[in-house]
Amino acid sequence: MLHRLIALLAFALSSSLLAQNQPWFVGNWTGELNAFGTRLTLTFHLVDSPSVQAFMSVPMQGASRIPAEECSVKGKSLRIALSAFNIQYEAQVQGDSLIGTFTQAGRPFPLALAKRLDQPLPQTPKAPFPYGTREVQFHSVDGRIRFAGTFTYPKQEARACIVLFSGSGTQDRDERIGEHVPFAVWADTLTRLGFAVLRVDDRGAGLTIGQPAAIQNTRLIDLFSDGLAYIKAVQSQAESGWNSLSSGLPIYLIGHSQGAAIATHLLAQNHPGVQGAIGLSPWAYSGLKVNREQNFASSMQVLNDSSLTEDFMAMHDQLIQLSLKRSSQTPDEEWVESVEQIWASCSHQKAIRKAFQKIGIRDMPAYLSAQYKQIEGFMLDFISFDPLIDIQSAQGPILWVQGSNDIQVQAQELKAIALAHSKKIEYVELAGYNHLLQPCNSCTVDEYFQIETTIGEDAIQAVCEWLLKQNP
Repeated sequence: MLHRLIALLAFALSSSLLAQNQPWFVGNWTGELNAFGTRLTLTFHLVDSPSVQAFMSVPMQGASRIPAEECSVKGKSLRIALSAFNIQYEAQVQGDSLIGTFTQAGRPFPLALAKRLDQPLPQTPKAPFPYGTREVQFHSVDGRIRFAGTFTYPKQEARACIVLFSGSGTQDRDERIGEHVPFAVWADTLTRLGFAVLRVDDRGAGLTIGQPAAIQNTRLIDLFSDGLAYIKAVQSQAESGWNSLSSGLPIYLIGHSQGAAIATHLLAQNHPGVQGAIGLSPWAYSGLKVNREQNFASSMQVLNDSSLTEDFMAMHDQLIQLSLKRSSQTPDEEWVESVEQIWASCSHQKAIRKAFQKIGIRDMPAYLSAQYKQIEGFMLDFISFDPLIDIQSAQGPILWVQGSNDIQVQAQELKAIALAHSKKIEYVELAGYNHLLQPCNSCTVDEYFQIETTIGEDAIQAVCEWLLKQNP
């Protein structure tokens, strides 16, 4: 649920290596970007059918298979551009690697990529399946988006219908992160257990299409509306010809991370037929607090000193409040002056400036002005939203499953909220599990991609037992 300013860095691409007679560039190219002290694993996926195309994913930021507007290959040189994010990557082949420069908003960073041969992970579902599968399409409430997804259903009458909601960022229906496809695993597991399951490509991902403005300017309220469209699609499936044996059944919403907040919001709206919700590593408390926790962690990496970090975070708190008060009519000069005043009040200017210079930031007021000015649109929605309001008003039962070593949502926070609402929330903490509900060792974001397990058996058991208890 790392909802950090996604424009701050970038995304990349993920795919599978094709036959050896394919052009040299076709396949997965993976590397680590070090930008301002933040390390991100990127995977570039290049294809050559029907033309040269590139897609990019930054799994740890929830960005999956973002299409590039430009991809050109000349000899052993490659250029990729995503103008919507002001991103370019230019590189040349050296041996088995691509050596080049990743640039965003005019800031260059060295980025080396190595080609990777992907093998299916052990839990990735493989046909033939003992249940029905249907590719489905339906529209958003306002008609500006045409969603595409997969509906799986048992061959006998289903126990209930499950709707899946992905975490932050633009996700495909499988919530792909690296080579993991957790939503495909959940759909396969739950359908084998007797539940019908709908999973959908987010707006802007996979086969979901729509008006450019509706995709590029997505707000949190749009995601709530999208969720309602998913529910209505499931409820009208008999008329749509999906599967008559799965119509008219109770509906349960399962969301991962940010998706859990969407699921809880929809449960709190008391939509007919919606009986309960499950949060997998759920975002369940103030976005402002989550943002502060994440900024504290990243600042500590740069400053490596608790007192300096606390001073920086005091400045961060002032800048956040300034951002929340800023309107589109605020003159740039006024904004810059206000930021400079906050920087001037910082008591450890010299030490903080020196630490940031080591990661290439020379002008702190300009840097702060540019970064905090980006708190608008979806990021503003995220900071302003508090899922606790929906938790308090939700009537149906809720299950939360979280790993004790989740570094993206604090376990102590969730435990306290669940305890305060114990009559409606069942909380299951899994020792040694991470944010993706994988058994982990270091439990860092980088390790997500090194673990073969997509979803730990304890997590699967907790969810299945709870659903069967609700639907014997």
